[in-house]
Amino acid sequence: MKNVLPTLVVEPIGIIRTVFHEKYEAPRQPLADDGLNTSSGAVIELVPHKNYEQALADLEGFERIWLVSWFNRNANWKPKILPPRGHTKRGVFATRSPHRPNPLGISVVTLYAVTGLRVVIGSCDLLDGTPILDIKPYISEYDAHVPSAAGWWDAERSEEQRFTVVFSQMALEQRDFLRSRGINSVDVAVSKLIHDPFPHPYRRIKALAEGKAYFEIAVQSWRLRYRIGEGLESGNVFVDEVQSGYSREQMQTPEAALFHNSEAHKEFYQRW
Repeated sequence: MKNVLPTLVVEPIGIIRTVFHEKYEAPRQPLADDGLNTSSGAVIELVPHKNYEQALADLEGFERIWLVSWFNRNANWKPKILPPRGHTKRGVFATRSPHRPNPLGISVVTLYAVTGLRVVIGSCDLLDGTPILDIKPYISEYDAHVPSAAGWWDAERSEEQRFTVVFSQMALEQRDFLRSRGINSVDVAVSKLIHDPFPHPYRRIKALAEGKAYFEIAVQSWRLRYRIGEGLESGNVFVDEVQSGYSREQMQTPEAALFHNSEAHKEFYQRW
């Protein structure tokens, strides 16, 4: 008789609150923390009336913790996926892709404080509202194995060129304008450009001039126009300007009130 695998039932212990609401906003891995007020910090809110206050006892004092999460926005899985920085499909078990048979995620994050049922952490890579299944302490004696071979990742990283993103004065002013309105589209674009500014299935990048290294990357309703340096400037990405994804004519229609970041786009056109 063949063994029949049991159906497993899991119950979230809480959810995480982060600044990331859309998939494109979240980093591929937690970013380096810059202190308690890191812009990508988060709070885990545990379910009440489960004795989780007692379960959290003694967690403070650990610098880092493991989070086991459930990628609740993924409806299916893929046996092979194209990594965000790669050009070859890989078996999903050889990647960190969230498109898994069981959409489980693991993240190492910095622990800042435990207050009641709230666990304050640093930078994370999870979307707001992601269910948390478990919390475990990170113990470097057992969890850190450096160096460790990383297969295809090592091979691709050894060939990867990291780009420096250089803004024109106008592009800097436009970026700061959007930041002041709580819009981080430019920063999201930069996080992609430093690794690979060329067209890729996971990036909304298109060439603007045939035969020339001039491109446009789209992040939600905003656009960055840039050129890739050549010769002595190779390794640099020069951002000339930020643009609205809507035309001036579109912004003058009644439907404009329903557009993404509508007010910011109107102000943007008043200034540029």
